[in-house]
Amino acid sequence: MSSLFDTLKFAFDARTSDQRDDLALARFQGVRATFEKLQAQIPREWTQRGVADATTSPRAAALYALASARMRLAEQLNAALVEELKMPTRPRPSQARMDLENLTSQIDVLTLATAMELAQPNSTAGVWETDHHLREAVNPPPPSERGEETVAHARALFNGGLVMLSDLQEQLKAREASLGADALAATRVLLTEAQHAFDTLRPLAAQLDTNPALFAVRDSALHAELEQQVERMVRLLEGAAAELAVPKVTQTPLWNDLLGDPRGESTPARALASVVRASGDQPWERDLFCITSELFKRGHRDEERANRTLRMMWDADPDPAATWALYQSIQELEREGSVRETGSYFNACPWTDIWRAETTVRVGNKVVRAGEEFCLHAEIEPDGGYTKEIIVANFSPTNELDYCDTKMTRRGGM
Repeated sequence: MSSLFDTLKFAFDARTSDQRDDLALARFQGVRATFEKLQAQIPREWTQRGVADATTSPRAAALYALASARMRLAEQLNAALVEELKMPTRPRPSQARMDLENLTSQIDVLTLATAMELAQPNSTAGVWETDHHLREAVNPPPPSERGEETVAHARALFNGGLVMLSDLQEQLKAREASLGADALAATRVLLTEAQHAFDTLRPLAAQLDTNPALFAVRDSALHAELEQQVERMVRLLEGAAAELAVPKVTQTPLWNDLLGDPRGESTPARALASVVRASGDQPWERDLFCITSELFKRGHRDEERANRTLRMMWDADPDPAATWALYQSIQELEREGSVRETGSYFNACPWTDIWRAETTVRVGNKVVRAGEEFCLHAEIEPDGGYTKEIIVANFSPTNELDYCDTKMTRRGGM
């Protein structure tokens, strides 16, 4: 005999798509109202000073932070479904609705668990996690999707992540103004990683408009890669949203224990832990000139403008470890004899050596053919963006240095 739950589920599934859409929106509004009531019970100390002031109920703080982060994701899905309802021809079934249903259920369980923990610490540990679906509720939710048509679906994934990234970045600025940058350092780390993930995705997402046929098959390699990378970006954004709710929550062992293995190495707590462990012990932190040519350092190491420019460059770098790894790969090619220094350096920050390829090699994402010259360049763009690239060119001698803080023309060797 089927359970009452199965019977109700069958009746729910049998509804028309329009009925299910309306019901999903209504249920989300109800769960959101319940969550807003919970927010009124959250101690102000948690949101101001974080887990340091949640010692009496750290589990409640972690569950609330996760519920708050999921609510931000659900708001995006709710907006996507509302927009979908306005479309003359709508996808069937609606992936936005199905994802919203899943997220709404998760938030419902997390809200209940938080309320119970506030009333009695550790009341949701142990068997309660399994019997009341808490373990399932903390698993990563599906990424925001819209429709079955793969190009529209992939574009919605990318654009939805961008909207949430921008929203969190603006809220971080507002929170830093009241709490200070130190209290929200973890949030900034996670959003920086998310920004880097977005920048990495940008060339792939550009294919949606230039080569839509590549995404025509749902399990195509490009579509699968885009989904995977957006999924990672959403996980980072979720960690940042949790940090905004309860500062430093993603650094706690409890957070990592609650989330377990489903997120793998992209777990915000693990990603953050690796950054914290490495803090103060990275080449670019010990020496701003770590990838700069020895030729430049001889006359400019003590120059205030050069030091200021390099510090700005490293501080703005969304992934300094990747920059260092790229430089190290060039050093390895040099040790192998595949490339060699030309005896000059690029005249723009970070003033790296100019190398000549002895054989055809791959440097980063560039193929450099035998006889060609190249350098590593990174700078903050006038519009606030960040450029990191391997430049392959015929470098001409110049006596002008570019500190990347003017609009002067560059591309020369010194």
